[in-house]
Amino acid sequence: MGERTLAMAQRLVHQVVEVLAPRCVPLFLTDGLKDYSTALLTHDWQWVEPPRAKPMAQRQAPLDAAAAAAYAQVVKKYRRRRVVRVRHRVVFGTLAGVNGC
Repeated sequence: MGERTLAMAQRLVHQVVEVLAPRCVPLFLTDGLKDYSTALLTHDWQWVEPPRAKPMAQRQAPLDAAAAAAYAQVVKKYRRRRVVRVRHRVVFGTLAGVNGC
């Protein structure tokens, strides 16, 4: 397996994207490692500058990926090597979008 680093997450995302159909945006489900979201955003999607004329609350999301991608994490809490709690966290997209995939 090796170390769980940003470089490892980027390699994994690259390998997954290589086997997908063109323009396909899948549902990504991972554990709580924060490097996966960075790897997903830096691989295929572009940073988008929000328009300056609108008030802060009405600006679009700063990432183009947020509109197209569905990404959620399954975060487990362990106590004495046993899972005691499981949380689901939507990182990109909406809960309805993640549930619909």
